[in-house]
Amino acid sequence: MIAAEVACSPDALAPHEQRRERALLELLKASTVDEAETADGYALRIAGRAPTLAQLGDLIALERRCCPFLGFDLRCPPEADEIALRIWGPPAAKPFIRATFVDRG
Repeated sequence: MIAAEVACSPDALAPHEQRRERALLELLKASTVDEAETADGYALRIAGRAPTLAQLGDLIALERRCCPFLGFDLRCPPEADEIALRIWGPPAAKPFIRATFVDRG
């Protein structure tokens, strides 16, 4: 049943939302200054000015609809010019998380 734990529902997003998701993922990857593997996913450090918090919020909202098995923590440390984003899920989701949110290619 592991495959069912990480099954995405791309049809949960309309075509224009899928395009927006892809654009936001590219912005996230381009703005990531560091990533670290965690026990259940990845922790990213993102340059504080781009993407904006609103854009990251939009991305998380879209991802929660098509990939409900993922969890997200978004943090803005005081007086820091970076945003911290942690993405996690079941063990079988780790390769998906890396391919979707971390790998640049």
